[in-house]
Amino acid sequence: MVGGGVGCEGGQPPARHPTPPSSPLSSPRSSRRTWKPNAQTKALFSATLGASVRLRVTASALRDIDRAGGLDAYLLAAPPAALNSDIGEVLQAAVRAAKRRGGEEEGKEVE
Repeated sequence: MVGGGVGCEGGQPPARHPTPPSSPLSSPRSSRRTWKPNAQTKALFSATLGASVRLRVTASALRDIDRAGGLDAYLLAAPPAALNSDIGEVLQAAVRAAKRRGGEEEGKEVE
């Protein structure tokens, strides 16, 4: 979810660009250019949950997820405030709960 974050209010990350230039440059009336995030809907696989999750994420968030080693690693490493979305926090809680359950099952001895 979750650099660019999985998304914030409205599913979009905060702006990372400086004040944009006027466009077109030759116009006597300067209209400000606006930057839009490169947001895409992607299905990301969570090995811990054993399912794909469809998320609307930015290209920078996809790079952050890839750099972290996958969606699960990204969600486990990110503080809840950095995810900037309710969906991200719910996914993070689900992955943490699944990891805890998996750890408890591995810790049990078989007789």
